[in-house]
This record gives sequence, C-alpha cells and structure tokens, in this order.
Amino acid sequence: MAFYVKIRKVAEGHRVVRYSFQGGGPELGLLEINRENGEVSLVNSLADDHHNRMFDRAAVKLIRAWKAGVLPDETEWAS
Repeated sequence: MAFYVKIRKVAEGHRVVRYSFQGGGPELGLLEINRENGEVSLVNSLADDHHNRMFDRAAVKLIRAWKAGVLPDETEWAS
C-alpha cells in the first residue's frame, strides 16, 4: 500500500510546534512535537485513518527532522 502525507507547520511556541497533516483527501489532522524531547502527540486524527497510519508516518518524518536539528515549515512522507 502506498502512502503520501503532506505535513505543514501551523503554529510555533517555546515548547511545542504544531503541524497539520493530510492524506489524499481534503481533511486535515493535527499533531504537535515537543522541541525538547521530540515526543509527538496526536491532537486531531483524520476520520478515515482508523489505525493512525497517516499520523504514524507524519510523526516518524518529524522525529527524523527533529533528530537532525530542524523542524521544517513543510515536508512530506511518500512511500
């Protein structure tokens, strides 16, 4: 199964950065990543993402970026 997830920064604070993520449809999910420890939390899931597969891929992409020392304005997961 192929996945494409678009990830965009929507808010930035001292402790967390909030991102929207989107699969193939118009609906957006929301997550945030902790700047200090790289922990990612789901804020709002996508209705059709029953097993959080889109969220999981967005989280992995952002954790990798965080480990590299960046939190991008926009990125994507494609597999």
